[in-house]
Amino acid sequence: MVRDLLGDVDRLSCEVQRRNPRVAGFDAFQALLRHGSGAVSSVECSFHSVLSPDPFPQSLLQIEGDAGTIEIVEGFRLRLHHTEGVEERDVEPPCPAWGAKPWHLIQDSVAAFQGQLPAALSGGAAMEPSGAHNIGTLAMVLAAIRSADTGQTVVL
Repeated sequence: MVRDLLGDVDRLSCEVQRRNPRVAGFDAFQALLRHGSGAVSSVECSFHSVLSPDPFPQSLLQIEGDAGTIEIVEGFRLRLHHTEGVEERDVEPPCPAWGAKPWHLIQDSVAAFQGQLPAALSGGAAMEPSGAHNIGTLAMVLAAIRSADTGQTVVL
């Protein structure tokens, strides 16, 4: 999501924690990303958080810019903060007849992928995200692990 909005990542640093003793590896991380666009972002994730209500599987987002701030908060609410005040919109995807909340967000992405597939298989369109984009995501994951292991910023 952050790459779509702010561009590819040039370098990153990452810190990890193991919060749940039943998990063999780490279950929480925070990464600081420098994008080729010049933007800086942070991404944090914890599989051990206790929140009520728990927004999982929804991703939350906040982007600050010169003209204001955009937030996606739990409950699929998009907030646009600017000098005139705050606008709020509902951006919840529809729940398909075959789906169930709160998983409809993920189910919607599966349906979108399947909708692209026939055109992609016939050569009429490219898949989004592409395989190359997914390899870029994997490179970021591996760089984050390397950064957490070494305590160093990793250049991609």
